[in-house]
Amino acid sequence: MERLIHKTSTVIVAAGDGTSVFRSVGEVPPELRRRLVKATSSPEAVTILIADENGRKEILRSLQVEPGAPARSKDRWEWRHWAEMALVAGIGICLWALSYWN
Repeated sequence: MERLIHKTSTVIVAAGDGTSVFRSVGEVPPELRRRLVKATSSPEAVTILIADENGRKEILRSLQVEPGAPARSKDRWEWRHWAEMALVAGIGICLWALSYWN
């Protein structure tokens, strides 16, 4: 049985409000490429290797989320975090008041 292997690469760059897809780093415009190289040279940068078509589809699906969605999610978490802390503090104050008056 003959085995067929087709190698491809996809470079997805999200900058500002837009997302661009290129077949290689060489296709990325020079100014955007400089920003890409700078961003991927930082200690926090991570290389992602997707080995199959399903992984590529999953990444493209995740990029279709509204640009403001992650920020709203973070804001909700912060609000929830503070609400939980206030609840714990309120319970602590109630327990302290009960033990103080008894």
